[in-house]
Amino acid sequence: MNMSQFIESCGLSMSAVQIKASTDCHRMTKEDKKWHDTASHWNVSLSNKEGEVRSWEYSAGSAHKGEPSMTDVLESLQCDASGRDGQSFEDWCSEFGYDTDSKRAEATYNACGQTVYKLRSLLGRDAYTALMSVEC
Repeated sequence: MNMSQFIESCGLSMSAVQIKASTDCHRMTKEDKKWHDTASHWNVSLSNKEGEVRSWEYSAGSAHKGEPSMTDVLESLQCDASGRDGQSFEDWCSEFGYDTDSKRAEATYNACGQTVYKLRSLLGRDAYTALMSVEC
């Protein structure tokens, strides 16, 4: 199954509203800030067949023009969730090259955990598991 088929099978819909900046820009390094200042930022809301809605911030580099596609957003969320799902903080830091003594690493780990929680609550366990197996 590809992402388009997954979206159709779950009856998902999305809305996106462009925002000026992401809310976590205050924690960025100078290099991250440079990218952030040229990127486009969105508040995206995904809805399931039952009308339940979950929202995330989504950012795309300067080469991406226009509103993000639902495929791009779900692939990004899938990536964040797959890196966090079921891993301890220490294992996650080791896998992604973060320092276990870093507040920024802990904040990123927790944000990925929120993505797992929100996706599972929106999709249900079976569809969440299916999302994690969709090839990007």
